[in-house]
Amino acid sequence: MDIQQKKAVVLDALLEHKGIEHILSAASHVLNNPILMVDRLGVSAGMSVTETFTQDYWNAFSSNMPYDWVLEEVERRGISSRLLASDDLQLEHFDTIDRDVLGTRVRDRLDVLGYIGMTIENPIEPDDGRVLVAVARMLSLELVYQSHRPSRRDDDSALIEGLVNGTLSAREIQPIERRLGISPSLTMRLLCISYPPSSETSLYLAKNAIEANTSCLICGTAENSLVVVFDDAAYGDGLLSIVKRCSKDCQGIGVGFSFKTLAGLAVAYRQARATLRVSTMMEQSDNVFLYERAIQYCLIEAASRSVDIMDFVDPAILHLRDYDTKNGSELAKTLRVYIDSGCNMSACAEIMFTHRNTIRYRISRIAEMANIDFDDYERRLSLAISFRALEMATLDLQNKV
Repeated sequence: MDIQQKKAVVLDALLEHKGIEHILSAASHVLNNPILMVDRLGVSAGMSVTETFTQDYWNAFSSNMPYDWVLEEVERRGISSRLLASDDLQLEHFDTIDRDVLGTRVRDRLDVLGYIGMTIENPIEPDDGRVLVAVARMLSLELVYQSHRPSRRDDDSALIEGLVNGTLSAREIQPIERRLGISPSLTMRLLCISYPPSSETSLYLAKNAIEANTSCLICGTAENSLVVVFDDAAYGDGLLSIVKRCSKDCQGIGVGFSFKTLAGLAVAYRQARATLRVSTMMEQSDNVFLYERAIQYCLIEAASRSVDIMDFVDPAILHLRDYDTKNGSELAKTLRVYIDSGCNMSACAEIMFTHRNTIRYRISRIAEMANIDFDDYERRLSLAISFRALEMATLDLQNKV
């Protein structure tokens, strides 16, 4: 098979738009060697699977040398840097596997998306390097195509759209749940990973990176975001670390409440989106935003579309703020910390780096000045919401959301 025929086989695979691994497998078939793609974050994005280089081949490879170790070695030796910095072919030798690897980067007009490496298990022909370069270009076209039209090419995206919009009936949802292995005993958690509209990151590439590194029930796109659904038992810092590593350029990750059936996905999605809307404006060290911690902000933001946010603020807080401005005191701040710490005097003193007796005096003064009964749960809740409304009002919420 000459070079044009080999390119034609890979081009046919590209035109079928079945994803990265479909193209890699077609290329592996004509080049008679296994090929792996790695994204620019150093995460495996796909691998070829053919009759010769089956999934068992990759499993055996990984059992001898785990992918993470191989990718770390590639990074340590500067190979990934060389590949990502130039369109030139790179030929590297790995003593650990006693194989040469031929690689080149994958890029579109705007951005470097990653690189591909072909392990030379069998002899190559003179023009095979040119074929590999052509494969890299075709992969970039597929990634850009998928990024711009995710809902048309991704079954999970179509499923998410149907669930969010309520176009799927209970009769249609049940067989999908059976196919995904969703049982009554399973609890799910939804993550909405938001990207700025101007982002050059391929959502399709981020999706492949997440799916390659962790087990998710659903992974699709909606509203310039990735929507990922996990078994809630797997949710935790480890899983979030993987998701963040595969989604480095995201604005934030919104997390809704857990849910039991796919019919509950729409509510969890709205919760995650609402959390992202308000939390991205707050000063937070992390970019993971939990609905359970932002629910009061979300309620205020929703109400702000029809009323002035300041309508939610207890006049007692405004009175204390005015007093502080005139007298250089910290009564309003002390009240906020005291309420948020569950009216725990010691915790409030520790947070404010102030002696407990000073906090006790301030709380007594606040109760007298603002006529606040701290044993009244409803009043404490009102004050907590008031402080959040005041915080959001200072952010000029209605102009930013």
